[in-house]
Amino acid sequence: PRSTLFPYTTLFRSLQDAISVNIVSHSGETNKYGWGFRDDENHEDPELHVKFLSELYKNADPKYRGRCTVPSFVDKTTNKVVNNDYHRLTNYLEVAFRPWQAEDAPDLYPEHLREKIDDRWTETTFEQTRLEAYRIGAGLMSLGLKKGEKVALQSEGRNLWVLGELGILYAGGVNVPLSIKLEESNDLLFRIQHSDAKYVMCSAGQLKKIRKVVAQCPLVEKIIVFDNINDLAENEIFIGDVKKAGDELLKKDRPVFEHRFKSIEPDDYANISYTSGTTADPKGILLTHRNYTANVEQAHSVVGIGVDEVILIILP
Repeated sequence: PRSTLFPYTTLFRSLQDAISVNIVSHSGETNKYGWGFRDDENHEDPELHVKFLSELYKNADPKYRGRCTVPSFVDKTTNKVVNNDYHRLTNYLEVAFRPWQAEDAPDLYPEHLREKIDDRWTETTFEQTRLEAYRIGAGLMSLGLKKGEKVALQSEGRNLWVLGELGILYAGGVNVPLSIKLEESNDLLFRIQHSDAKYVMCSAGQLKKIRKVVAQCPLVEKIIVFDNINDLAENEIFIGDVKKAGDELLKKDRPVFEHRFKSIEPDDYANISYTSGTTADPKGILLTHRNYTANVEQAHSVVGIGVDEVILIILP
């Protein structure tokens, strides 16, 4: 209906080549059958060729007896409602449809506010996590990351820590996590040099440490900064720009990205985790993708986690 359309208007304008829009109303015959396309000729949607929204819900589930709510996303190839999550639709439009947005489209889901918007903590769905990891992974490939190359990661606990690692793994890279408690330049320098890291991901809060040692790390090609700061050096890039590069790759050559992550084998390296180095030089512990999945399987066999349960993780 018109009353719910306003929040989506700007995004729809930027997605006009990917999404068409129609308006339903509740009056006349539609009082009996629910939302209908009353404003169209013959009260029928010109593309979907149906008169009532309920028909599209029934196409998705013939046994559906619930309310037919709006707004709803409809797949025009099947004439089925595929999403009516009005709480999250603007997020989906901003994330899932990013590759089809116009270049001048406004950012209605700003990077620096994604974890807390309007003083309200905002959840990240599994689907959003996967899509954001795709964007980061494809962006890393656009920067030149090759399969098996290392990316050092130093940041406080936040969404982008998780998304950053997933992006590295999707690109076939190896994550080298660095504790934020590494205050001595020598400790940081050793790990970056020893791991042969080609890229570094970090938060603005850790960037100062990285800047102190990067000149002594000739293999490092780029520092990817999680926060949009004003004084980025020539060898530094905001992760939002990495994602934009990823969008371009996914839009123009998605099979290249998919081939990369589908080529990963269980015994390929996923992580190099360094020991503290209290009594000697730190040792790099190599973890494979199979190590990751085995850890999940073993943990799940001991601790059952329901799909709706919330877990507090105080890491890294």
